[in-house]
Amino acid sequence: MAAGYINPGYTKSEIRSLYAHRYSKAVADYEVLLNHRRLVAKLTEVRRLKEAELRKLTEAAYRQCATRNRELYESDLNRFYFQDLKAQIEMNKQIKKTAQSIEDSMPSGKSLPIGLEEEDCAKKLTNEMKERARAFLSENEKRKAMLVEKKLSEAEEMNEQVKLFEKEKQEALIKARENQMNLRNMLEKQMVERRKELQRQKEQEDNVSSMLIANDLEIYSTQQARTEQSRTQSYQRLDEYLQYVRRFQKDKEITDKLREEEMKKIAEHVMAEDRRNRRQQREASRALEREVRETQIKQMKDKAESKLKQDDCVHGISILDQLFTSSDNETRRIKQNEKKLIEDLKEQIRTRTAEVYSTDWGSAAGDFTRQYRPPPEGSQYEYLNPWRKSNLIKQDSLSYCNEG
Repeated sequence: MAAGYINPGYTKSEIRSLYAHRYSKAVADYEVLLNHRRLVAKLTEVRRLKEAELRKLTEAAYRQCATRNRELYESDLNRFYFQDLKAQIEMNKQIKKTAQSIEDSMPSGKSLPIGLEEEDCAKKLTNEMKERARAFLSENEKRKAMLVEKKLSEAEEMNEQVKLFEKEKQEALIKARENQMNLRNMLEKQMVERRKELQRQKEQEDNVSSMLIANDLEIYSTQQARTEQSRTQSYQRLDEYLQYVRRFQKDKEITDKLREEEMKKIAEHVMAEDRRNRRQQREASRALEREVRETQIKQMKDKAESKLKQDDCVHGISILDQLFTSSDNETRRIKQNEKKLIEDLKEQIRTRTAEVYSTDWGSAAGDFTRQYRPPPEGSQYEYLNPWRKSNLIKQDSLSYCNEG
């Protein structure tokens, strides 16, 4: 039988039970899917936590590397600063040499011929200006020399400080390397321990997930087995019920057929009894009419013999009229009894059979079809005995005849 097939011959209760079974199966499948999704969500959360932890370790390593690079490049920056300072001192020395060479290349003052005082004045002014320039240059040179000495002293102090700083730096570097090695060893040790812990957690989670999956699979297989068993049992019960319904319908058809045949026999018997009673009544009425005619003929003969002698009247009525009146009354009474018997038999066939004999005579067309009705409680199937029915009908007919 297909999974989505529903026989149109099923009753409402069978269809309801079938849909309830399908609903329970759908609920079980949804629970299994929900458990699977929960396991996948747990594994995804564990993976996300591992990735976050690795990201934190990577950021810490990057910060440590940046700090180490800054400590390493600080000495190079100081060295570049001293190189710039030495280059500036050399440039100042070159400027001083250039100014001295310019002064040495300038011509000294000479005596002029007579008449050239203006030129002499001009030369004097020029020489004065040169002297002033030389004095200014000498002052500048002194100032520069002082600045150079000051810068040299500062440079020496700076060199001493740099040497001291280099020494301290070397000691600090050695100590930093030692601390770095210790920190690296400690970090590696922590990473190894963390890796072991993560591995242990992973193994535990794998074990738990495998146990959960095995448990879910076992539960799912058990549910599937129960579902298959319940489905098989429901199909078996359904088949048994259908077989029982078929047998019941078949037995019902057989019993209905037998009952209809018995009803037909009873109806035929009742009609035969009715015809026999009518025939007896007709014969009795005919015999009575013959007796009346014979009496009338006898009276007519007696009347003729008595020569038209009037008989004595009884209560003012002659014997012949009294005989005719009694004959008419008897005939009327017999007809009334026949009519009453026919009506009572029809009423018995129509209503009395369902009450007394617990059976139905069918419709007016005589097809004898009826709905199934269980027999009365405590009965001994006496209502199915046709002889008992015929005896009862015979007794009823005789009682009606006696009453008539």
